[in-house]
Amino acid sequence: MREARAVARSEGPPGAALRAFLAVDVGDAARRALGAAAQRLAREVRGREVRWAGAETYHVTLRFLGEIEAERAAPLARRVAEAVAQVGPFELRLREVVLFPSSRRPQVVAATLEPEPPLVELAKCVEAATVREGFPAEARAFRPHLTLGRVRDRVHPDVAAAGPLAPSPFRVAEVVLYRSDLLPEGARHTPVERMALGATIPRSQPSEGEIHGQERPAP
Repeated sequence: MREARAVARSEGPPGAALRAFLAVDVGDAARRALGAAAQRLAREVRGREVRWAGAETYHVTLRFLGEIEAERAAPLARRVAEAVAQVGPFELRLREVVLFPSSRRPQVVAATLEPEPPLVELAKCVEAATVREGFPAEARAFRPHLTLGRVRDRVHPDVAAAGPLAPSPFRVAEVVLYRSDLLPEGARHTPVERMALGATIPRSQPSEGEIHGQERPAP
């Protein structure tokens, strides 16, 4: 079975659990464009309608796993690494800011991406690998998006009408298994394993260190 590259310790005492998800990172240019868009929107939002995520936490979730036993992380990563080794790297571009799952009942302010087909196929590949490793199948359909903030209350109309984003293309060359720790100041995401797409893909260098920062409230 193809090996994944561990970047943080995932095992703990017997019975230890971690909150985990599988995702792809975004490029630095896309991260800057998204951060700028979120800052503009935050200025339009009155009060604390949205809890905005820090730009360093941006990612595209492929599969949320929830609480899993820590000892399952490494075998899962190997299974996913074997699967995504058959998928070639591809490019994504930012599209627009939207409200998910709908503008009538929003839960998050999100950015959509294009083209969607390669990302959808990668998500299917990851889903199949997690099911083969013994995890229950995901009941919800995969809807590619990137969370900019979580809605707390009725959203200002300018957020719903934010519109197009600068494309800011970035290359998807690996899948990352993240550990997510819920802290009073927000969620902290730590990469545990990195799994390359294709035959031989060098690991990308993190721009903000191995540990992502926390979500922060809107100014």
